[in-house]
Amino acid sequence: MRFVGMESWQVFSPSARRARFCSCRRYVRYPSRNRKIFIEKHLIPFFGAQDVDAIRPADIQRFHDDVMERGEISPSTANTILGTMRLILAHAHMQELISSNAVDAWKSGRGRRRGAGIKPVSREKVLTPVELEKLLAAAHRHYPKYYPMVLLLADTGARIGEASALRWGDVDLTRRVIGIKRSSDHVGHIGPTKTRREREVELSSRLCAVLREIQPDIHSEAAPVFTAPDGGPLFSSNFRVRVFRRVVRYALGKDRRGVTPHSLRHTFASLHMARGSNLKWIQEMGGWSSAKMLLDVYGHYLPTESTGFADALTAPNGTQTALNATQIKRQKRAARVSPRNTIEKMEPTIRFERTTCSLRVSCSTS
Repeated sequence: MRFVGMESWQVFSPSARRARFCSCRRYVRYPSRNRKIFIEKHLIPFFGAQDVDAIRPADIQRFHDDVMERGEISPSTANTILGTMRLILAHAHMQELISSNAVDAWKSGRGRRRGAGIKPVSREKVLTPVELEKLLAAAHRHYPKYYPMVLLLADTGARIGEASALRWGDVDLTRRVIGIKRSSDHVGHIGPTKTRREREVELSSRLCAVLREIQPDIHSEAAPVFTAPDGGPLFSSNFRVRVFRRVVRYALGKDRRGVTPHSLRHTFASLHMARGSNLKWIQEMGGWSSAKMLLDVYGHYLPTESTGFADALTAPNGTQTALNATQIKRQKRAARVSPRNTIEKMEPTIRFERTTCSLRVSCSTS
């Protein structure tokens, strides 16, 4: 059997979230748009002339080298394409068409690549506080029905699929939290979240007030919070094209076409880190897999003070303090003017940084 001929292949589809594969005739039924592009644009042109049982780990390595040399895709996208290939070969192995999965063997021999494909998010994908408020104002003015969803994306850092799949049974306005328990793809198929973990997310005061306004007096626990104009399920692809792009154009102009709903997630993490919010809290609210990943992607938005901690262990009451850049310059300037000045003389002018004043270090001498 050859790789060519979509008619003869069992191809992975979004319904496999329920552990199902569907037989593909001309195209996959209910196809994942990205996976179909991966198969047609990358996999079939490269592997189309080979027998399935003749694909070896060396072939996978050549394919990986080829797509990376062309420079058309990122390392993370290359891994996603190979993930599609792995699923296809896994089904072929289940049908006893092949004896082993070449992608699995290639990954085992290659070893783990720590941090592969993880890059710091660029500033073009992050909104400033002023831009964020303009975006929210434009959504409220032009698309009031979808303003609550835009606000939820901005104030919780939720993924668009998680917001689309939110149910009223997940909303607890008394405790001011929502439960992120599931996610929806671009055509409405419901599945687990990206990390396959459920989490509770705190609501801001303004978001809590908006949700209280739109909550029906009588509703089913399974009723969706956000719906399409006809009351049906809200597809994230429709929201992205018909609502969010227009809101961005109204608020920020045509030059910011790269701003997507996911940019609000980037903005949530970046602004919180810049303002000194607790790192673990940000990770738990946004559902990032680890604090390390959060630092790898958004760490450059942390406050830039990197000096002034030398006396933290001997600070009064065990308080960990740091001098900001202005205070350090003031001390250095004063030291140049009068060498006899000491730290004790400058203490009354020292103030705690907002990002570190709440941190405490408990010491014991016993």
